Amino acid sequence: MTQQQYKAVLGEEPWKENGQLKSYVKEGDNNPAVYVSYIQAKQFARIMNLLDPSAKYRLPTEAEFEYAARAGTVTEYYWGDEIDPSYAYYWDNSKGVAEYARDVTTCPVAALDKKYPGYCANDFGLMHMLGNVWQWTADAYVNSYTNAPTDGNVAVAGDAGSGRVVRGGSWADGGRGLRSAYRNYGAPGALGSDVGFRLVRTPK
Repeated sequence: MTQQQYKAVLGEEPWKENGQLKSYVKEGDNNPAVYVSYIQAKQFARIMNLLDPSAKYRLPTEAEFEYAARAGTVTEYYWGDEIDPSYAYYWDNSKGVAEYARDVTTCPVAALDKKYPGYCANDFGLMHMLGNVWQWTADAYVNSYTNAPTDGNVAVAGDAGSGRVVRGGSWADGGRGLRSAYRNYGAPGALGSDVGFRLVRTPK
């Protein structure tokens, strides 16, 4: 979700404090909404369900996120087994250059981006499933997949204070953190310049 979308729905700018940008944020309509907690992401989804009764909105499950990130691949990343700075925003192409999440409609190499817009999307046409910002999922974090739901559309349940899984890696992470299988988690109220979210939309 972008800053423009977040402001339009909730009328808030959590990436600002007292009208000033928080650390490691660039303002822009198409830049990711960051400093958004799992709790706020869930609230956003609830409001979307009220605004658009023609569909259901929710956070993706961890399984859904990995499926969408892989886009049919079995390699470390959807473009292959080696990290490639032309496909994703991560620490190696952010450090000292642009230490913040970038425009979600762009790809890392300006010349390629201009000639082939969206070239860094995966085979499902999804941009930045890996890199740019970590993204909240609906799942409570568990150490292994033992006894996990066999239906990938169902999230792992947990109490209100359970850590929640984030996926995808971010501009502030090394290449290892962007692998399609890599898992991380944060407290439901955790905030950061490298954490955002996207929603699943299912027409009714």
